[in-house]
Amino acid sequence: MKFINEDEHKYMSGIYKIEQISTGLIYVGKTKMKFIKRYWHHTWKLKNNSHCNRHLQNTWNKYGENDFQFHVLQTVDPKSDMNELETHYINELGAYLNGFNMTTGGEGKSNCKMSDSTKKIIGEKNRIHNIGRKLSDETKAKMSKARIGRKLSPQHKEKLLQSRMNKRHSPESRLKMRQSHLGSKNKSSKINETKAHEIKVRLINGEKMSEVSKSMHVSYPIVKSILECKVWNHIHVTGWDDFILKYKSKKKSTLTPEEVFCIRELLKKRLSAPHVAKMCNIKPNVVYGIKQGRTYQNVK
Repeated sequence: MKFINEDEHKYMSGIYKIEQISTGLIYVGKTKMKFIKRYWHHTWKLKNNSHCNRHLQNTWNKYGENDFQFHVLQTVDPKSDMNELETHYINELGAYLNGFNMTTGGEGKSNCKMSDSTKKIIGEKNRIHNIGRKLSDETKAKMSKARIGRKLSPQHKEKLLQSRMNKRHSPESRLKMRQSHLGSKNKSSKINETKAHEIKVRLINGEKMSEVSKSMHVSYPIVKSILECKVWNHIHVTGWDDFILKYKSKKKSTLTPEEVFCIRELLKKRLSAPHVAKMCNIKPNVVYGIKQGRTYQNVK
């Protein structure tokens, strides 16, 4: 049995029909689940001679599955009441008097219930059936629209959580995940690749971080993070690696005892802290700390 226009409708719900090609006889049904699931449910039951509609089952057994087609008659929001619509199509198409329907429709629930084993088999069939299939942009848009505002139940959330537990991504997957969040692809990013490139160029040209931040209207922490190679490392600028090496060599976190003694001697000569800092290639606040006795107290 072929699903007509499957790619367009398989993830939707509503009213459908199963038509025997050779005679034109039809069966009309409704589903709040996805059409593809209902299609596989019917197909599975019919192939295994266990369909609850014996008229449809006997005809299938006699003429074979190639004499049947699955059509979508109307897509409907799964939250809507489909009973009246189902009754309308059954009457309009003569599916009760001259078709496979055993009732005039509108029942609250289908009498055909799937066992857990059947659901599992249908799910596996769906996975095999969809391997390698590509959705059209139009179908993707419809699927996206159908999911807007949808909330997961606590049970669904728990199943998703359990399915992810103890799962480890391969190195290739981790690399793809990192690349998918690089730069402006990251929702928390405040700047784009063009600005990151310009910041690096300006820093190489000798501009201070505060100047770059002010002139480009970028926060100081972002500029500092770029200089300290914490972010935007994938943006390559000629001369950046050499610039960073020089920057790190100048940036000293700890002074040797000899350097501390030298700074103290310079301060005794009544040189200003900024002047001493410039001579020793360190920050003025380091010199102020030594001068005021707040730091390096253990160096005697």
